[in-house]
Amino acid sequence: MTGPHPIIEGINGHREFLLTGEGRPPYVESRSEPFPDAASIETVLNARRNLDDWQEQYATARTANNLAAVHICTGDLEAALAACQEAESKLIDMLQEGNPHPEPLTFAGLAMVKYNAAVLFWAAGDSENNWTFADDNRLGAHEALMEVGEDADEDVEFIRSALLAFPALR
Repeated sequence: MTGPHPIIEGINGHREFLLTGEGRPPYVESRSEPFPDAASIETVLNARRNLDDWQEQYATARTANNLAAVHICTGDLEAALAACQEAESKLIDMLQEGNPHPEPLTFAGLAMVKYNAAVLFWAAGDSENNWTFADDNRLGAHEALMEVGEDADEDVEFIRSALLAFPALR
């Protein structure tokens, strides 16, 4: 995959790009083994969807985002869109319901998902308004980061720098 890469979030909250290489499955630089495949992530996501605990809500969104990243890297853009929408919906629900998960972290997660949606539409190319959708999601990611405010850590700054490096669409 050339161009911007999707962002994944580890269970420890650390964010990094999910990369691809010729003949190589998706991977992150910090790990020597391949990143889990879509089927493995889908299994985890299905288990998380059935948990009611508020702490699992963010984990569900994170897992859906990571699934979207894998689908973007493997070119299954329709599945990536569905996973991005699930992650975004979960995070927005958390914010609207007053979930006790820290709001800045939830907004950072939303920024990450919006960034990945921008990457998805960028990868789809300039047809059927995809670049318009990419730009809308890029701007949505910026807006979510503005809600984080002064609570930004290095992983939030990672998202911010990825947005600043996003290619111009027009």
